[in-house]
Amino acid sequence: MFSVREATFGDYSTYARLCPELDPETPPAAPDLWSEEFAPRTLFLERDGDVVGYGLFNLYATIGYVVQLVVDPRVRREGVGRVLLGVLADRFRRAGCVSWALDVKVDNAPAIALYETVGLCPVRVSTSLRLDWAKVARLPREDRPMTSRVIDPAEDARIEAAFDLPRGQLAVLRTRRGRVQVRLVDPADPARLDEGFGVFEPRWPGAFPFRVARPTLAAALFDAVRPYAPPGLNIVHAVSEGDEELLRTFLDVGAEVRLSTLYMTGPLP
Repeated sequence: MFSVREATFGDYSTYARLCPELDPETPPAAPDLWSEEFAPRTLFLERDGDVVGYGLFNLYATIGYVVQLVVDPRVRREGVGRVLLGVLADRFRRAGCVSWALDVKVDNAPAIALYETVGLCPVRVSTSLRLDWAKVARLPREDRPMTSRVIDPAEDARIEAAFDLPRGQLAVLRTRRGRVQVRLVDPADPARLDEGFGVFEPRWPGAFPFRVARPTLAAALFDAVRPYAPPGLNIVHAVSEGDEELLRTFLDVGAEVRLSTLYMTGPLP
């Protein structure tokens, strides 16, 4: 018999045990981050009192996003993943969402097949990359100067529309401790909101989303987030979301590919 419950701070050890199933090379979030950000957005699935999986999610205005979906390896191929998806879909519907989305590793064929059975369709491939600041310095630049500033919440809707983001995403990310949202500013036309923006997470450290109108603006966006980078740390991450030109630009300066995922979305069943 399956049952669902909200996560608590005391569930950290269970989360830490299961999280590496996503990526053995990525450590679980620290306990303080789990308590502050992850636990309030996590549902645990139990069977006969034993945790068999969990789902971590974000709620935007009309779309629910599955951040992590993890099944205990002891119960794989027993339908637990499908049950978890049903649990999350129900949570999203009750929150007023009409669609949902997730990212899955491009080589995880069984998971992709499962997600397709519940109406999720592939949209784009996203690539997470790691660079050092010396490689960032080799990125091509535009001749015209660009400046930057922190995003005004009043600009959220127009930026989300310009870069095809889920409505409400920037407002949600603004509530997360430590994150900084910046946008590029063309001094010749400062009202334009479609040149580039990034949400920088110093604890990563890196920017996601990382969006620019042209690859030659990536260097300026890195300039905008660098003041928020941890002192003495020479690496930075960024994600290219279906932008093949930007991806090639990163690879040309020697960026290291860390992870490639398939973004899938569809109406809630």
